[in-house]
Amino acid sequence: MLCTLYNYFISLQNVSNTLHSVFQLVWLGINVFLFVYFYLAFLIERYYYTRVILGHALSWARAPAACLNFNCLLILLPVCRNLLSFLRGSIQYCSRTAARQLDRNLTFHKLVAYMIAFHTGTVRRTHSLNLHF
Repeated sequence: MLCTLYNYFISLQNVSNTLHSVFQLVWLGINVFLFVYFYLAFLIERYYYTRVILGHALSWARAPAACLNFNCLLILLPVCRNLLSFLRGSIQYCSRTAARQLDRNLTFHKLVAYMIAFHTGTVRRTHSLNLHF
């Protein structure tokens, strides 16, 4: 009986970790997609003369700026108490593993903050390169 309960707990923990990992991979995938999309969007003929003046620094400045906008949108969602309370109430009837993901809200909040800091540094460096060249 004790072994069965232990195996049940381990399987719930693995499912919980799997859902958390999938959610983080989706978030990271959206960041990569935004970066690549906006980097390539500023390499077209429409921005030819700006690219002649600035080089690839225009693409390197605009791509992390798009990711920065997306992450700034997400930074407050994990710590919004009213939203978390509403989601806990609606998920309570679905499954316990989905409700556990809401308890990891501060971890996701910190990950988004680190990504914001990374993209802010990238944008700052590329804008400083624009001034020097």
